[in-house]
Amino acid sequence: MASDNNYIDLLVVALSSIVLNSNSLIHSFILTTGLSESNVARIAAITELSVADFSYEFIAISEEYFREFPKVRKLSLMTNAVLKIHKFTPGLPKILYLDCDIIALKDIAECFNFDFTDNQLLEVCVNYVSPQKVGRIGVNYHDYFNAGVLLMNLDQMRELDFSYYCNECLNNSKMTIKNDQDLLNAVTNYANLQ
Repeated sequence: MASDNNYIDLLVVALSSIVLNSNSLIHSFILTTGLSESNVARIAAITELSVADFSYEFIAISEEYFREFPKVRKLSLMTNAVLKIHKFTPGLPKILYLDCDIIALKDIAECFNFDFTDNQLLEVCVNYVSPQKVGRIGVNYHDYFNAGVLLMNLDQMRELDFSYYCNECLNNSKMTIKNDQDLLNAVTNYANLQ
C-alpha cells in the first residue's frame, strides 16, 4: 500500500479491515514519503487486532528515485512509487498492491494465492470505461483494468524492466496519460505488443 499523512485515515481503515478478515500471515509494505509519529503509532496499533500474524514495514521514497520519469499531470510521487515497486522489494516474487480506499470483506489470501501463467505481469479487476478513454492510451475497451487492486508478478516486472516501459509510454506523444491507472494499462498493453 502507499500513503502519506494525507491518506492515513484511509490506510488505517483498509489495513484494519484486512487484518480483521484474515487468518493468514500478512506482511504489509507501506510506501511513504513520510508519516508523523502519531500516524506511525496508529499503524502499530493495528497489530493488536490481528488474530493471525500481522507485520509491516515502511519503504521511504523520494523524488530522486524517479528522475527519469517525465512530469505528468496527476502522477504523484506515491503513484510513481507503485510503478517501481519491483525495485523496492528485491527478492519477492510477487506482491498484492492495494489502494488505501479499499475495504477487505474476507481473507486477501484468496487474491494473493493466484498462480501466474508464463510471462503474465498482473492479475487485475476489469474496470468498465468509455471507449474514448481507452482510445487515448491505445488499449482495447475490454482490457482496461482498475489499478487499485493488483497482484503483481515482480519477477516478470524485473525481467521485463517495467520502469523502461513506463518511461516509453510517458514519452509517447500518441498517448494521453492522465493518471496511474491509464499508465499501468498503457504499459501492460505496450509491453505485451513488444
